[in-house]
Amino acid sequence: MSLYFLRLGILCLCGACLGISSRFFNTEEIISNHPLFAATLMMDAVIFIVAVIMLVLILRARKHPEKYGADAQISADKFAKVMILLVLSLGSAALCIWLGRLVLADRFVLACRIMSLSLAGLAVSVFLVERIIGGVQEKKMSRMSVREIQQYVLNHRDEAEKKFAEKEKLLCRMNRLFDLQDLLIALIGAGAAFLFGGVGPVWDWFYVPFGILCAALILSSLFSVRLPFSRKARPKDDSVLKKADFPELFATAERAMEALGVKGNFDINVVDGAGAGIEHSGDYYILQLGQILLSILSKEELFNVLLHEFAHVTGKNSKVNRLAELKIRFAEPKGVPFADLLFRNTHTLYPFFFFHHQMYIFAGSLALEYASDLAAAEHGNAKAFISALFKMKYYEFYAWEYTAYDHPPLFAAKTPEEVAAATDDVQLFLSRLAERKSFWHELILKELPGRTDSHPTARMRAEALGLADTDILSADHDESYAREVEQAVAHFRKQFIDSLSPQFKSLRKEYYLDYMERVANWDNEGKPLDPINYPDTLGDLKALGRITDALELCDRALKETEIPTQGHAACFVKGTLLLHRFDEAGVELLYKAIENNTNYIDEGLPVLGYYFCQTGRTEELEEYREKALKKTEEQSDLYSKMEYLAPEDNLVPESLPEGRLDDILNYIKSISDNCVAEVFLVRKVITDEFFCSPFVIRFNKTAPEEKRFKIMHLIFNYLDNCPYDWQYALFDYDEVPKTHQAIKSVEGSSVCRFE
Repeated sequence: MSLYFLRLGILCLCGACLGISSRFFNTEEIISNHPLFAATLMMDAVIFIVAVIMLVLILRARKHPEKYGADAQISADKFAKVMILLVLSLGSAALCIWLGRLVLADRFVLACRIMSLSLAGLAVSVFLVERIIGGVQEKKMSRMSVREIQQYVLNHRDEAEKKFAEKEKLLCRMNRLFDLQDLLIALIGAGAAFLFGGVGPVWDWFYVPFGILCAALILSSLFSVRLPFSRKARPKDDSVLKKADFPELFATAERAMEALGVKGNFDINVVDGAGAGIEHSGDYYILQLGQILLSILSKEELFNVLLHEFAHVTGKNSKVNRLAELKIRFAEPKGVPFADLLFRNTHTLYPFFFFHHQMYIFAGSLALEYASDLAAAEHGNAKAFISALFKMKYYEFYAWEYTAYDHPPLFAAKTPEEVAAATDDVQLFLSRLAERKSFWHELILKELPGRTDSHPTARMRAEALGLADTDILSADHDESYAREVEQAVAHFRKQFIDSLSPQFKSLRKEYYLDYMERVANWDNEGKPLDPINYPDTLGDLKALGRITDALELCDRALKETEIPTQGHAACFVKGTLLLHRFDEAGVELLYKAIENNTNYIDEGLPVLGYYFCQTGRTEELEEYREKALKKTEEQSDLYSKMEYLAPEDNLVPESLPEGRLDDILNYIKSISDNCVAEVFLVRKVITDEFFCSPFVIRFNKTAPEEKRFKIMHLIFNYLDNCPYDWQYALFDYDEVPKTHQAIKSVEGSSVCRFE
C-alpha cells in the first residue's frame, strides 16, 4: 500500500493532472477562491515544460546513440511509455468525470456520492485483500526450514515432467488473475470518476484530489501494458558486429536460423570467455559469443552451437520464453525518472509468480537442454556439436586450474591494450590442453550431475546422442573465416579497451600496485609470519599470482602458529588451491577450515561440491551434501543472525573469561591511532544454547574513512584468529544507528573509552 500512496504523491506533481481542474472549473474562480489550486496549476505547468524538455533531449539521444550511448534508444522508449500511460490514465479520469457531469447533471447527487466513494473504497479493499494473501504466503514460506526448502526444490527435478506441466498451468492462471484484477481496478477507477461527475457543486473542492485518485487506480492497471516499442532496441553503436564486416559469421548464423525456421533479425555480440548464449525480444535476437569460443571452434562446430542456441527460442522452448515474457511484464522500467515508483508492480503476489517461474525453469531445464541438443543433431552434425561441447568443458577445467598455479597478474600490464591482449589466453589453453587432455577427458566421463545444475553433464549429453567416445575436431579455419575470427577478437579487445581506459589507473592501483607495495614490504622484511594478519598476505600473494609463495606461507602457518585456530586461513587457502589442482589432499584441509570458522562456509562449500561432482566421487558427494545441508542450516538459523544488530535483539551484559577482554582491548588500543573513541561489548542471545559477543566500535568524528576501514579490518582479523572457542561479531557504531539506545541500555556495555 505504501507504493500505492507514493504513486498518488507523484501524480500530484505531474502536469496533466491539473488538466482536470483547469477543464472543469472557471480559472478566475479557482484563482480567487482556491489559491491552492492556482499554485498547483503553476507548479504543474513548470513540471510539464520540464517533462517536454526531457523528452526532447532523450529523443535526441535516441537519434544519435553514438554520441549519447548505446542505451539511449531503450531509455527513450521507456520514457515515452511512462509519458503515454501517465497522460492516458489522467485523461481517462478527466473524461469520465466530464461524462459523469454531462450524463448525470446533478440528478442523483446523493447516490453518486455514496457509490463513487464506495467504489474507491472497494479498490483499496482489493489491494488490502491481495496484501493479506501475500502476507500469509510469505509467512508460510518463511517458516520453511532450509531442509524443507531444499526438498521442495529437488522434488521439481525428481518429478520434472509432472512439475513442469503443473507450473506452466499455475503461471498461466496467475497471469490471468493479474489481468482480471488490473481490469477490475481500471473499471473501478473509471466508474468512480464517472459517478463523481454527478456529486454536485458542493463538492467542487474535492474534484482534483478525487480525480487524481481515480487516475492512480487506472494507472495501476496499465503498468504491465506492453507497448510495441517496449521491446529491446537494436543497438545502433559499435557494441555489435557489423554484417558487412563479418559476412561468414553472419552467414553461419543465418544458416542455423533457416535450418530451424527462425524468423527475425539478429546481431552478434562478442564477449569474454568461451561460452555462447542468446537473448531475444519478439523477433529480434542477440547472440553472445565468447572470444575464446570463436578462436577454438571450427566454423562447423560454431554452426552446431548456434543451432543449439536458436533451438532455445523454438518448439518446446517457446513456451518457456512466452512465460518469461509474462514475467518481464512485471519488471520495473529502470533508467527512467520516477518510473520505478509509477510503474513498479503493485501485485504483492508477484514474488510468488517469480518464485514459481524459477521452479518452472528448474523443473524443465534439463529436458529443454536435451531438446536443444537434439535439434542441433537433427539439423547439423552431432559429432561437431559434441566436439564443441567438449572443448568448452576443457576450457572450464583450464580456467579452474589456472588460478592454482603461478601466473602473471592481469594488471601487471602497463596499458589497457596489454591487459586486453592478456585476456586472450587461447595459446595457453591449447598448450595446457595438449598436456592435460587425457586427464580432463576422464573427468568428463566421471562427472556427476549437481542437484541444482541447469544443464546435464557433458557426458550425459554426449550419451544421449550416442557419442560418448567422440574426440574433439580440429579448429583449422580457411583463410577468410580465420581472418573474420581475428577481426571479431580484435573488435572485442577494442570494446574492452574503451570501457577499461577511463578507470585503468585506479584499477591498476587497486588490483596490482597496492598488492605489490604490501608484498614488497613483506619481502623486504624477510617474509615474516604474522599469526594475526598473515591471511591478508595470502590474499595479496594470490592476487599477484604468486601461488608457490602462498602455499609455502600456508605450510609455515600450519607448522609455526602456536594456536590451532590461527591456522584456519592456511587450511582454507591451501585446501582450495589443492582442489583447484584436483588434488584430493585439499578435501580434509577445506573441511577443517569450514568446521572451525563459519566465515568459510559460503566460499568453501561450492569448491568441495564442484570437486566431488567433477571427479565422480559418489560416496563423498553424498556425505558432502549432508554436511553442506547441515552447515547451511546453521548458517541460516544461527550464524547469519550474527551479521546484524537490531533494536529487537535480545542484548544482555557480556562477561568474557578472565583476561580475554583485556587482551582484545589492548590490541585495539595498539592500532587505534587516535581514531577510536569508545568500545562497546554486549551479548546477543540468539537461542537458549547459542549466542555471540558483538564488539561495537565508535570512532571519533574526525577519523578518516580510510583509517576507520583499516582499523575495523585489523580488529576483524584479530577476533577471527582469537585463540578462544568463542563467537564474536564486529560492528561500526555509526552503521547501526537504530541500536544505539539498545546498546547503551545494557549495563556495563561501554568497556573502554579513549577520549
